[in-house]
Amino acid sequence: MSALPGRVEPVLAGVAAGGFEPGHYRAEEYWTSLRYFGISRLAISGLVAALVPLQEERLQALADLQALQFGALVYVLAAVALLALIEPLRPRFNLQFAVQVTVDIVAVAYLTHVAGGVSSGFGVLFVAPVAGAAILGSRRLALLFAAIATLALLGETGWRFLVGADADWSGFMHAGLTGALVFAGAWLVGGLASRLRREADLASVRALDLRNQFAVNQLVISELADGVLVVDSCGAPVAMNRAAQQLLGLPLEAGAQPCDPSALADCGAWRAVSALWRDWQARRGSEPEHDLDADLPAGPGSRHHRVRIRLLAPGVSERGDTVIVLEDLDRVEERAEQLKLASMGRLSAAIAHEVRNPLGAIRHANGLLCEQLRDARLQRLAEIVEDNSVRINRIVEDVLSIARRERPLIEKFGPGPLIEETVAEVLALAGERPERITISVASEARIRFDPNQLRQVLINLLSNALRHASPEAGSVRIDWREDPEAGLELAILDDGPGVPAQTLQHVFEPFFTTQVRGTGLGLFLARELCNLNDATLRYRPLADGGRYRSAFVIVPSRGQPAT
Repeated sequence: MSALPGRVEPVLAGVAAGGFEPGHYRAEEYWTSLRYFGISRLAISGLVAALVPLQEERLQALADLQALQFGALVYVLAAVALLALIEPLRPRFNLQFAVQVTVDIVAVAYLTHVAGGVSSGFGVLFVAPVAGAAILGSRRLALLFAAIATLALLGETGWRFLVGADADWSGFMHAGLTGALVFAGAWLVGGLASRLRREADLASVRALDLRNQFAVNQLVISELADGVLVVDSCGAPVAMNRAAQQLLGLPLEAGAQPCDPSALADCGAWRAVSALWRDWQARRGSEPEHDLDADLPAGPGSRHHRVRIRLLAPGVSERGDTVIVLEDLDRVEERAEQLKLASMGRLSAAIAHEVRNPLGAIRHANGLLCEQLRDARLQRLAEIVEDNSVRINRIVEDVLSIARRERPLIEKFGPGPLIEETVAEVLALAGERPERITISVASEARIRFDPNQLRQVLINLLSNALRHASPEAGSVRIDWREDPEAGLELAILDDGPGVPAQTLQHVFEPFFTTQVRGTGLGLFLARELCNLNDATLRYRPLADGGRYRSAFVIVPSRGQPAT
């Protein structure tokens, strides 16, 4: 028992204990057995009713023929009624089972009595209901009914002995032997039935585990990034997952779907895969296995795909199925590019960290040198050294900020004061007039953000807006507002020319810049900080004819409350 799964043990323990729980007998096979039990009762009662007239001369001396015929007829009618009531009284299995066995024992006891006692041979009929009790109930329950049947036999024999109807002591021997036969049948059939129930319960649990495992496998396969197809020995597709449907240019469906070969008749990508499968089948065993690279034609509404194909034969399928794995090489290259960029980012951070100290020494030495220079040309050269040192230092700071990606300390606060402080700081650093930036706080809602990181995002966006906007008053505007449809948003607008359409898709890429002195990290860093705070930064062109031409919009997290 200890080797069985945990879910099997309670079921088998209930069977071994001889339990008679209602829930255990609700399986369809038990109702089928109950119907067969009813059919066997009808057959036995019908056989008894038919044999009584045929054995009339033999039974004349022992039995009350009229009572025997009446009892056999009633038994037949009871068998018909019990069989007919099985479905209407469902699911009351216990009640039906107990009533049926009780009717059998009473009917057989009556037939034995009116047929002249144990010597008539009718007592052997007790074996049938007791065996049915062992099959449908348990061994313990069958032994109980066997004991009742044996007591009925002994009681009937004793009554005949007392009234003088049968003065031979051999009747008790016949009753005892018949009772022993009934007990033996109950014990043997009960043991076999218990063993069969154990095996059936184990098979049911195994079938449930198999169905669960199949469902899990189907779910895993359907969610794989690689395409998976299954083809039979004739090359006909059996099933495929969503990734395979996408690579073949087929309409996407959920799960690992069965395949309709007719739906693939016009699919060029499937014809290419099928040709490779046939070639693999022809040379299978003669050449070492290796992956195949192929170009799949573009299907309706899909693009061209470069794939790597692996053909696998499980070797356990009688149909000779083959598993075909399609790996999208474009996705593999994108993943490799991401890993390369991540490695380069770590390397850049390490280099930036090493550059910081020598750069500080250069700036300090250049400052000391400027104090001693009197020649205007040499002073100009020193200013060039300082300007480029400041630029390098800004690049170093941006690279280190991206590399650190410190965990945000998110707070819930009104952004008005922070916006005013940040605007004043940006104007001071850029040496610009205060009237160039207009502040509008139209909502009293609070934002969920790390204040320091929000300040850094605003500095980058406002500095970028000041570089591209006109020198007029109010050329840059910062709005904290609540849109009825979009919800809360913090927008930085400017009246500059906007982002050209050809560079729009690269605007948030690292090291992409259109400025000679730009680092190309400002917008990338701003977006990364917004992502860390579960916010979104997007560019929005404004083409409504107003003063402002473009806007960078910060949308707080979806969980941002309205107040």
